[in-house]
Amino acid sequence: MRRFLLILGSLGFLIFGGWLLANMDKIRNPGDFLKVLGHQISELGGGALPQNTPWRASTEHVIRIGSFNANGFDDNKMKDAKTVSVMADIIRQFDVVALQEFDSSSPFALKRFVKQLNASGRDFEILRGASQVGMTDQQQAAILYDASTIELESSQYYHINDPDNVLARDPLVAWFRTRANENAFTFTLVNVHLTSQGEKPEVSQINQIFRAVRNDGRGEDDVILAGDFGISGIQLNELAVSQGLQAVNVDVPTDTSSTSQLDNFLLDPLATSEFTGDSGVFDFLKLFNFTLEQAMFVSDHMPVWAEFEVFEHDSADRFANTENKSQR
Repeated sequence: MRRFLLILGSLGFLIFGGWLLANMDKIRNPGDFLKVLGHQISELGGGALPQNTPWRASTEHVIRIGSFNANGFDDNKMKDAKTVSVMADIIRQFDVVALQEFDSSSPFALKRFVKQLNASGRDFEILRGASQVGMTDQQQAAILYDASTIELESSQYYHINDPDNVLARDPLVAWFRTRANENAFTFTLVNVHLTSQGEKPEVSQINQIFRAVRNDGRGEDDVILAGDFGISGIQLNELAVSQGLQAVNVDVPTDTSSTSQLDNFLLDPLATSEFTGDSGVFDFLKLFNFTLEQAMFVSDHMPVWAEFEVFEHDSADRFANTENKSQR
């Protein structure tokens, strides 16, 4: 019996030590220890953040971040006026949007698209990622942001360095701040397109991706991963909860045929208390009164979205705000 208790105690010590090492950057005092632990225990059940908020007009003092797998929005699709118009209408729903499979290779077509996007009076600018070596098509990522509400901080954006080619598509990272007059919300947006297929699923690298970006030298604690993760929010939480991360949407279909969930946001809710708790799927099939065939021609994915306050929360408010939101 004593031997059994000794083994059990040693195992518990190793588990606790591993957890403490993984979360040491969040724990600055004994109070933080209890809050982080309690939060992660509560999230094991699948996520307590509000989700799938009905679509409505954006409100003041809030920005809306979107993510959309455009399913090969290439030069051929850009020749179709209706598809271009629909894409422009979708992107205008957001202040900043991470696009996957934005595959246009023509700079002239791209300029025309951005011009049409801004014809309504918006001021969108585009950040284009590099073409991914080894892919069968261009497979570019892009981030579009409305420069009237969002500012690209220090003109800084980059691809995560992946010398071992663990990922087929290197995540595109950009530093942003809102254009609030005082105490602007600053954040790092990471555009990811991962797969759960194969012997070593890329989605298993999400914790490493998050840490690589958080430790990129900027000192930014608000890191938001957005994109196509290739798995559901419940599965995403199972992979990320040990790191204190959480999927914003859980068990909400994001494909156009409403059969599966692939697209999401992943963040640290204790750090990013600017998240309002409002998020969901922009169902353009219903909102634009499309047939399934019409919608599938645009993309086999639906855009997902989440809202954030334009003002930065100070560290003293983070835990209190997160606890209040989880009780809504």
